[in-house]
Amino acid sequence: MRIFTWLYTITVLVLFLYPFSSTKNLNPILTDKLIHFFVFTLFTILWFLSYANKKNYILILILIAVFSSLVELLQFISPYGRSFSLLDILSNIFGIIFGFFILVSLKKKLF
Repeated sequence: MRIFTWLYTITVLVLFLYPFSSTKNLNPILTDKLIHFFVFTLFTILWFLSYANKKNYILILILIAVFSSLVELLQFISPYGRSFSLLDILSNIFGIIFGFFILVSLKKKLF
């Protein structure tokens, strides 16, 4: 499980830094925010299932939020035409919270 979690983490980092051309969606802004939300929902679930115990779940939440912010900062400084967005960070944070609450509701004994 931990190997899959790290592979997912590397994939998220690469894909969020990779320059994609804009696609013609009905609402590209909403689609982008939903992608961020669901990517970080799954990200949170994977990291908690791989590394959480009763003593470190707050640390894991903080580290995931920091990773989310660092990815956006890397987009800002990257030469690939990606841009920084506070709304992306907010979507990521909502995804992190949602993933955490999914775990809490499904597995009360996780913590």
